[in-house]
Amino acid sequence: MKRILQIAWVTGITLAAILTIKLAINTTEESTAELLDIAPFIEELKQESDQLFVDLSPIGFDQTSHTEALALRKDRWYILGLTNNTLTYWNSNKVGIDSQVLSSKHYPALFRFGDDIYTIFKKSSTTYFAFRLANDGQLHPRLRKYSSAFSNKQLAQEELPAELTSFILPFQTKKRTQRAFLNLALLASFAFLFLALWHAWERSLLRYVASAAVISVNILTYFYVHLSLSDYFLIAAESVEYMNALQLNVTLYVHLASIVASGLLLFSLIELLPKTLHAFLLSISLLFLADFFLDLSAHIVRRSAIPFDFEKLFNLSSTSFAALGFICLTFIALSLLVHYTQIAHLLKEGTWLAVIAGIFTFTLFQYWDASRSLVSLFPPALLIGLYLFINTSVKRPRWRIYAYFILTALLTASIIAENHEERNEETARKYAIRLVNNEDPRAETILQTFENQLAQEFLVPEDYENFVARKEIIESRLKHLYFSNYLEKYELKLLSFSPEGSTINGSSLYSL
Repeated sequence: MKRILQIAWVTGITLAAILTIKLAINTTEESTAELLDIAPFIEELKQESDQLFVDLSPIGFDQTSHTEALALRKDRWYILGLTNNTLTYWNSNKVGIDSQVLSSKHYPALFRFGDDIYTIFKKSSTTYFAFRLANDGQLHPRLRKYSSAFSNKQLAQEELPAELTSFILPFQTKKRTQRAFLNLALLASFAFLFLALWHAWERSLLRYVASAAVISVNILTYFYVHLSLSDYFLIAAESVEYMNALQLNVTLYVHLASIVASGLLLFSLIELLPKTLHAFLLSISLLFLADFFLDLSAHIVRRSAIPFDFEKLFNLSSTSFAALGFICLTFIALSLLVHYTQIAHLLKEGTWLAVIAGIFTFTLFQYWDASRSLVSLFPPALLIGLYLFINTSVKRPRWRIYAYFILTALLTASIIAENHEERNEETARKYAIRLVNNEDPRAETILQTFENQLAQEFLVPEDYENFVARKEIIESRLKHLYFSNYLEKYELKLLSFSPEGSTINGSSLYSL
């Protein structure tokens, strides 16, 4: 074990040194912007769009799905169709586009939509083609390969004008990606955290050094990523929403290591206080920590860009499982800290009044200062109580591990299930508002088309009485629509009405 500890120290110190050097280099690096003309590349795209228009005109540009259109989307070619001067077709996964771009006096034209840059080609009064030149400053591979001048460049987004009226745009040499730094910071954090936990178990003074090193790595990461204080440390409520999934996951793990290290430092210092004050401060600290972990986990599921649809296994990625692992680790870390504090032994030594005072202080502070309801303060107290029960009642270490495993699994599953359902309801509500306010004309067109199809196929007199028997047939058609890319974000409910206007399927809503 001594050799493993030595390797961990050498690894952690080496990684910390590399991070410091990378931070110093990143601070002194300045990439100056230069203006480059993309007009020749736009002309090449124009000729290609002319040929595509000729090839696709016999098919038309008003269907909800074309294999040709989907294939073009992979090459970042997009088809835009108009009906009565309203955008009704776009073979993209975007929610909408500013129709003002379709009223330009000159084509081709550049258009900025979110973090994307498009060039728009007008093919007819109702059909436009668009090509995505850049995403988040990163150039399309065709543009990078078009000329050596673009091979190692990215758009200087902070230099881009508000109105893109010229094909001469500011470019800069590609900046180094943050991924390597974040991965090294993650490794360094957990190397030092391992040392902090080991030396804390041995009650060695090196636990202070290792814990301080974990916190230092987190501070280095903060200065490197150039995020605001509130965004990096997730202080602002919307911080989780705006951070990309990969960066959020790594940042969360680095923060978790720092929280555990800070807890070890804090609890080690509290141990030096008198027994009654020791128990009082420990109970408050553990309750705040449990409340923080529960709230953070729920917030990540509800608000982040990370997909959590483990029920349907829809749109999941590696970031989903990384976030799932983080939620599990938060409760494992909490159980370790509860065990480390030995608060169960303090309770046996007659510190019940101090612990009750700590619970009362926590509740009073959250109720008056944070306007929390008493019901919302019950879960953290219950969780700490369960950990204490396991520590005191389950004697055999193996069974204690099993108990912690089951509790962690139940907590994680319940948090994801409950908050993902709220997330779905909130998303459905937002899209429903858009639909009711006539802000999604493409969806309206699709639904109107499908409504007519349903009427032709099913709304004949005998079907009113036989609706339940034919329900599965109707729902299968709706499911086909529901899983057809664009409308997957809407929740569809099926009702049938009699000629008198009353529902004939009772109070049951057939929901997909």
